[in-house]
Amino acid sequence: MTEYRLMTWTDAFAAYRAEWLALGIERGLNPTLLPDWSRIIVESLSTPADVRVLVGTDGPRLTSLLPFRLRRDRIRRIPVCILEPISSMVSYHAELVSREEPSELVRALLRTRDELGWDMVRLTGILEDSPTAHALRTVAREERLSLIHWPGEASPYLRIGMSGEKLVAGRDKRDRYLIRKHAKDFAATTGSSERWYGKDADVEELLTAMLHVEAGSWKKAAGVAISSDPRETEYYRRLLPWLSGEDQLAALVLFIHAEPVAYTLCYGWRGAYGCMKGTYQEEFARLAVGHHAQDQLVARIADAGAQEFDFLGDADPYKLAWSPLTRRHGDYFLYAPRGRGRWLGFLQRLRNRLRRRAGKPRDPDQV
Repeated sequence: MTEYRLMTWTDAFAAYRAEWLALGIERGLNPTLLPDWSRIIVESLSTPADVRVLVGTDGPRLTSLLPFRLRRDRIRRIPVCILEPISSMVSYHAELVSREEPSELVRALLRTRDELGWDMVRLTGILEDSPTAHALRTVAREERLSLIHWPGEASPYLRIGMSGEKLVAGRDKRDRYLIRKHAKDFAATTGSSERWYGKDADVEELLTAMLHVEAGSWKKAAGVAISSDPRETEYYRRLLPWLSGEDQLAALVLFIHAEPVAYTLCYGWRGAYGCMKGTYQEEFARLAVGHHAQDQLVARIADAGAQEFDFLGDADPYKLAWSPLTRRHGDYFLYAPRGRGRWLGFLQRLRNRLRRRAGKPRDPDQV
């Protein structure tokens, strides 16, 4: 029988890191949900003292584990206490870490409400049609709780299992022409060069190049460049050395006269690669350096034996040109069974019902 207890982040990581990693591999979870990547998230985007871990064990055997933090916010000017897994800060294809169907983990989380005083659990980027999404819906229905769902990104992914040459040959005629044209135009540009980053790479040079490219890209003006948030800068400063040391880094930077003009940053994990970041300087848009960088990287990992390339993010046309396959995600807001959270959930459901009757779109919880 599984028993649950709350632990500090430091104690849980020290006691269960190895079992957590083995469990994540066994369940086929994304590497952002595993212990070492989670540690980087906690240490750069939060603080270890603010993170607790709900641990489930059956005797000496780890059965489930949920790192989370509590934070204060407001919903329509009403103060609330929100419990959110650290996967809601950064993750790809988020799921609950559980050896078995995770409904019992969700119920154990509900039982922490009296001790922790939270009003709502916020889980973002949950992989739809996953055991986690099913468990949230099942528990909410059986316990008569308010659960608000908001559709998220549909992330394209490409099945590979072939060489880069064959992969490109499978694209339609226009796409093949553009891929070759972009490569030819870049190669013909005076001073053009490329640099690959993998195991034991100069990651400080890579980060410097990424920040330089983003400073001249649309991301700077939009306020979403890495440098716009010191915590995000610190996150990548910690993440890149770890990825490189573990041979999980795959990155390409394009240069013109030694100036970085485009980059693509990926992780590699057990034959699957995920594109975390990438952009280009607007000044060089005419050369399509952003597309060329990603095309080059996809072909290179295909030649290295990759089985999948995950574009991550939303279903942009240039991603769908590679593959129509997508993974759907959703955000879930689970309200507390008692107190203020229960009333907030009821009011939000009523508000959405009235908006549907008025022909207006549903309103997600903005927290």
